[in-house]
Amino acid sequence: MRSKLAKNLGDAFLWYLKSAILAQKSPAPGSPEFQQAIQAGRKAVTLQPSLSAAHDVLAKLYLQEGQTAPAIKECRQALQDSPKDQTALYHLVLALRKTDDKTEIPELLQRLAKARQEATAEEAEHNRYKLVIEPGSQSN
Repeated sequence: MRSKLAKNLGDAFLWYLKSAILAQKSPAPGSPEFQQAIQAGRKAVTLQPSLSAAHDVLAKLYLQEGQTAPAIKECRQALQDSPKDQTALYHLVLALRKTDDKTEIPELLQRLAKARQEATAEEAEHNRYKLVIEPGSQSN
């Protein structure tokens, strides 16, 4: 991924991948690796503001760092582009619980529950039937 990123610095998805990979390692807030994850996420959303997954990673990192306001901003941006984004909904609930304004939380929890139900139903429908063709068999 690093070699591809070095060749294509304008690829928002590669910057997002770098941020997500670093965040998955759970670096300590303030560590160089943590700062690299934030910088890569910021670069991704700068290059492609509609990349919801990058906003999700940034929100997660900001929450880990205790920066509630930037986390809320990233969640709202992700939800603007992808209203059923379960990760953004969840992180927004977590962030809002740390503020004085909790009025929005019940509605967000309902949206999250509905998004989960819809995703489960879509997955069940998608996996309902699978056509299996055995090697060597011919269709008539």
